[in-house]
Amino acid sequence: MANIQVVDIRKVNKDGSLKAVVDFKLNESEFFDWLILDSGKGAFVSSPSNSWLDKDGVKKYKQLIKFPKKLHDEIQKEILKKFDVETETDVDDLPY
Repeated sequence: MANIQVVDIRKVNKDGSLKAVVDFKLNESEFFDWLILDSGKGAFVSSPSNSWLDKDGVKKYKQLIKFPKKLHDEIQKEILKKFDVETETDVDDLPY
């Protein structure tokens, strides 16, 4: 079992699927600007990503960090648990 510590959750009070930006520690490593997204099918956690338009003009995304599914699920569970109880930090001016 990994040692996961949520360091900071910055909630986003705007319409859209982005709900928060999260920093966390996994054992001794630190990870910044992971996203909590919810497009109406339930919240999920996504690593930072790059985006581009393909040759047909369709926006594509590539995760910059990808953990094995079991570890990602464990990280997501801890982040969403903390997000559900976090009510103090609200941010309206994130550049996302």
